[in-house]
Amino acid sequence: MKEKLMKMLENRKDEMIKIRRYLHENPELSFQEKKTSQYIVEFYKGKNVEIQTNVGGGYGIIVTIGSFDGKGTFNVIKDKVELEGDVRGMTEETRELIEKEIRRIAKGIEEEFNVTCELTYTPDYPPLYNNPELTKMVETALKNTNDRDIKEVKEFPKLSPSEDFAHYAKKFPACFFYICCTPKGVEKPYFNHHPKFDIDEDALLVAAKAVGTVICDYYQINE
Repeated sequence: MKEKLMKMLENRKDEMIKIRRYLHENPELSFQEKKTSQYIVEFYKGKNVEIQTNVGGGYGIIVTIGSFDGKGTFNVIKDKVELEGDVRGMTEETRELIEKEIRRIAKGIEEEFNVTCELTYTPDYPPLYNNPELTKMVETALKNTNDRDIKEVKEFPKLSPSEDFAHYAKKFPACFFYICCTPKGVEKPYFNHHPKFDIDEDALLVAAKAVGTVICDYYQINE
């Protein structure tokens, strides 16, 4: 079954590239992905799968100051200053500690300088946690596969990304892994979300094969 799946994926490589280009050429805001939703529905029509729409009623420590807005004359103390930023941590405990400390600091600034601080703190993406047992299974499956496109498996150092997958990992055992997609001839690639980020589209086939391999091995183990 795995060999049949790998061959099918190879035959549909051009289709994967076409889909990827469409989605990146037609971006939409989060929770407003109307055209993207329609595109996916059309893709799955006639493929013997159940389609549900309008689901949900809509379509270490890092603290980053994203903006510091204090408009006015450069040599006059401003009446009002706005700071915006984001907070990331490796564990929920760390995130809770950061929020507590930020609120303590804001209170301290009020008392020290006789000012008023309005703090809006919105917990967003949770830490992304890979289940150790499942991750070991994924690593073994990819290392043992005999496929020319899956050449190497490496452990990646800890990062603190804002990743949608983290919400799934809170509810179910999960394993999140990256696919190397450095364009050919590029020695120092830019990471995703960088304005100069680019990929080698051959990596789409590698990604599909990697996921297919993991799924086949998982169900073979858990039959």
